[in-house]
Amino acid sequence: MHPDGLKEATHVSTTGLCPSSTFVRNSDSAQSDVSTDSTDAAGGRSRPLLIADIQRAIAAHFGVPATEMVSDRRHRQVARPRQVAMYIARHATPHSLPQIGRAFRRDHTTVMHAIAQIEALMVADAEFDAEVRALTFAFTPAAGPVS
Repeated sequence: MHPDGLKEATHVSTTGLCPSSTFVRNSDSAQSDVSTDSTDAAGGRSRPLLIADIQRAIAAHFGVPATEMVSDRRHRQVARPRQVAMYIARHATPHSLPQIGRAFRRDHTTVMHAIAQIEALMVADAEFDAEVRALTFAFTPAAGPVS
């Protein structure tokens, strides 16, 4: 435990080649233990990508408050961006379905359903497909486009 109330968390880089240590706030927050190393465009290491970062960016993109990503509301205006964020978290991070679910205050089966819903919408709607692929690519620039 770090003296400033931070705990050391070891994460394996997205390349899987070298581990790194980062410090995360020791709290009951679901996002505190859900992070992965990200790389910048030049391939250098930057700060860890948190699912909370994905939640904030997707909420801003769709024009909903970031707090709605973890709310109990099921209205389509809130649920669809939440599902997109879950889909991106699954494709842009190495986290398990239960880890992603905890970050959204949901069960892992809800994450599975969200991913299936987004994939079905991507097949049915080319414009939506392009939008989700672009958003996903924004979080995984070193990995290339999502297939």
